Amino acid sequence: MLSGESKVSAAQFDALSRATPANGRFLEVGTWHGATAAKIADLCPDALIVSVDDFSQCTPENYQLNRRPNMRLVVGAFCGVVDHPDLAEPFDVIFVDAIHRYPHCLNDLRAASKLLKPGGVIFAHDCDARLYPGVVRSVDEFCAESGFEIVSSVDRKSTLVGLKKQ
Repeated sequence: MLSGESKVSAAQFDALSRATPANGRFLEVGTWHGATAAKIADLCPDALIVSVDDFSQCTPENYQLNRRPNMRLVVGAFCGVVDHPDLAEPFDVIFVDAIHRYPHCLNDLRAASKLLKPGGVIFAHDCDARLYPGVVRSVDEFCAESGFEIVSSVDRKSTLVGLKKQ
């Protein structure tokens, strides 16, 4: 049972869990209630799931209720905690779902790219021009400047896009 809710669809969970190696490392930027992290932790029980959030929009109580043995929490704004020991080793998958405004999202994507294993994938959530134009602008600009490309999109509305360095 999960406390709180996740806006991640079943197809998106499937894409995230398939991209995560069995004993890999998954980073969630923006955890809110921790429901997404908990479901990924359940789907990938041997992977390490690290979540980062400053909890400016909620409190960490629901995250603590959702906590699984393979989950860790780093409290703070993502760009301010990149030197945290739980972020010292690179990640196979990074799921960016924090502040949906440009340039916050762009800064999160830039910071995420520095923590990604070679061949790893960054997923940007809520990439929807109608609802979250800042996310779309950030993804476009990040790809143009970094050499990353959109390699997958999940769901009919393409609200989850996978980015890989080409």
